[in-house]
Amino acid sequence: MEDRLQRLEAESEVRRLLVDYANLLDARDYKAYADLFTEDGEWTGGMGSFRGRGAIEQMLIDNIGPVDSDFFNASNFHQTANPHVEVDGETAKAHSMFLFWVRSGGNHPTPQPVLAGRYTDDFVRVDGQWKIARRVAHNLIPYKDPHNPDAPDPGANTSSATLQPNSVEARLQKVEDELAIQRLLIEYSARLDAKDIAGWVDVFAKNGTWENGDQIHSGPEQLRALLIRLWGMEPEIDYMQGVSYQVIHGIRVDVDGDKATAKSRHTLLRRDENGAPKPVLAGIYDDELIREDGQWKILYRKDFPVIPSREEWERVLAENRKNKTP
Repeated sequence: MEDRLQRLEAESEVRRLLVDYANLLDARDYKAYADLFTEDGEWTGGMGSFRGRGAIEQMLIDNIGPVDSDFFNASNFHQTANPHVEVDGETAKAHSMFLFWVRSGGNHPTPQPVLAGRYTDDFVRVDGQWKIARRVAHNLIPYKDPHNPDAPDPGANTSSATLQPNSVEARLQKVEDELAIQRLLIEYSARLDAKDIAGWVDVFAKNGTWENGDQIHSGPEQLRALLIRLWGMEPEIDYMQGVSYQVIHGIRVDVDGDKATAKSRHTLLRRDENGAPKPVLAGIYDDELIREDGQWKILYRKDFPVIPSREEWERVLAENRKNKTP
C-alpha cells in the first residue's frame, strides 16, 4: 500500500507541476517559473536551448520582456492537456499537449488558438520536491523543430483534518479528495453543457453561491432561476444536441480537511454559422468548496471573464438580446 501511495502522490505532484508551469508562464513570474527546474535544468524549444535557472529566466525576459509587479495577463494563456506521467522511483517522464491562445482583435474579442504542440519532460525529485530536469517543447502547428529551427514544416503542404498528516490514511484521503474535487469541477461544466439545471444546482452546497461581478446568486432557488432567465425555460436534457461546451483546464486544488480551494481556467466554445466549434469566451474560476453530507460541493464560485472582459461580454450579451440572437 505504501509503494502504491507513493507512486500516486508522485504522479499527482508532477501533474500539479505541469499546471504550475503554465500558470507561472502566463503570470510572467519568471523567477518562480525558472525555480520549477533543477539548478542545471534544461529547456529546449523554438527559441533555442537554455541550461540552468538563470539562463532560463533570462530567456523569458529577452523574448517576452520584463513586466511590472502588478501585471495581470488578459491577452493570452497556455492550455495544457492530455498529461501522461510515468513514475520510476525518484525520476519520472511525462508527455503532454499544449495550446497557446491569444485575444483576437475587433470590438468583440474572442480567444483564438495560434500554436499547438507537445511537451516531453524528464523530472527528478530533489530534496523531496519534484523538479523539471529537462523539457523539450515541440511546436507542431505551426511546426518548428526544437533542435533545428530552420527545418521545413513537414505538414505545410498537407490539408481529513483528524488524521495524522503523514499517515498513509491522511495522504490517501488527500489524493482522493483532490481527485473528487477535480471530477466535481468537470461535472459542473457537463451539467451546463447538457442544460441540466437540477444537476447543475446540485453541484453547489445547500447555501452555495455563484458570483460574476455584481451578479450574486445564492441557494438552490436563486441558482435555478439564474439559468432559467438565461435560457428562457427549463429545457429537456440532451447531451448530444448542445450548441456549446466548456473546456476546463489548469485545475489547481488545495484541500484542508473538510474545506478546499480551487482555481481553474475555462474556455467556452459554440457552434458558428457553419456548424464548426468557435471559441467565444475564456475566463477563470476561483472556488471555495466544502464536504457536505460526505460529498464535495461548491460553496462559493467566482467567475472572472478574461477574454473578453466582463464589460466586453456584457456588451455582447446586450447586443444579442437586442437582436434576439441566442
